[in-house]
Amino acid sequence: RWQDDGAPTTQFARMGWDHNTNEFRIENGGNVGFKMSSAGALTFSGAVSVGQTAAPNTANKLEVNGQARATTAIFGDSGVSNTANAPVHIKYGGTAILRFEDSTSSNYVYDLTADFTNGFRIKDVTSSKDAFTIQKTTGYVGIGTTNPGYLLDVRGTVYVNGATYIAADTRIGGKL
Repeated sequence: RWQDDGAPTTQFARMGWDHNTNEFRIENGGNVGFKMSSAGALTFSGAVSVGQTAAPNTANKLEVNGQARATTAIFGDSGVSNTANAPVHIKYGGTAILRFEDSTSSNYVYDLTADFTNGFRIKDVTSSKDAFTIQKTTGYVGIGTTNPGYLLDVRGTVYVNGATYIAADTRIGGKL
């Protein structure tokens, strides 16, 4: 039962159905911590912890200790009205970054980035090297360069183990 005498209170926690808002609510000292609408939508005002007894890190709104699953999509940093167009969809107002980091003591890190200016890049963060680039304006691919000048621009030594076919002019610079 919802207990409310109309006056704000910080004396006790309360829970129950609020007929004014048509929600089930749990409050502590007048602060709503949890509410569920009659349509079944859940709202939490603080951080949510699943599968652990300790409070979550204050920087995180959701912490899951164990496996998490999304059966349709995971959508990152966008307005709530947006719809994910892929199983994992990251939308960001600057450079979107997906980070891969091993969990061993070496903590080797790669970032996949995409933005309006630079296009798509794979960066070896640990070694501070841009390993792969697809330039936004031209579609040129760069390996070892962030500014490819050709359809495929490789900066560094290339090893080919197999046949190489060239269907047009061949120009060779340097030693043979």
